[in-house]
Amino acid sequence: MVLVDTSAWIAFFKDENGADRVQTVIGTERIATCEPILFELIPSLRRKKQDVLCELVCQSAMIRMSPDWIWIQDSQTHRALDGKRLLGLADWLILDTARQNKVPILTLDRALADAAMSAGVDLA
Repeated sequence: MVLVDTSAWIAFFKDENGADRVQTVIGTERIATCEPILFELIPSLRRKKQDVLCELVCQSAMIRMSPDWIWIQDSQTHRALDGKRLLGLADWLILDTARQNKVPILTLDRALADAAMSAGVDLA
């Protein structure tokens, strides 16, 4: 199972750099999602009447979240102290979900990938 981040889905939908990575995962792995990814993607897809793409994302395995707020706060604090780019809350929730469920994450966001590596989360 691979948790596909919003940045990777957007590249896939727009056939941009990195789209091939999502296509490979779709063909070989079980795709997973979580609420922040749906929150970021679905409104835009619905607005553009992209029902087929909505179905593709919504048919992914849903990983339930149980945010570890202390870990998220500590991790963001460490990034700030290290002078690294800070992540938004949605990215922290996605990363924390991957970390707690021990699933790799497919992201094209460099800061999220860096935070994932620091957290011991595998990248797909």
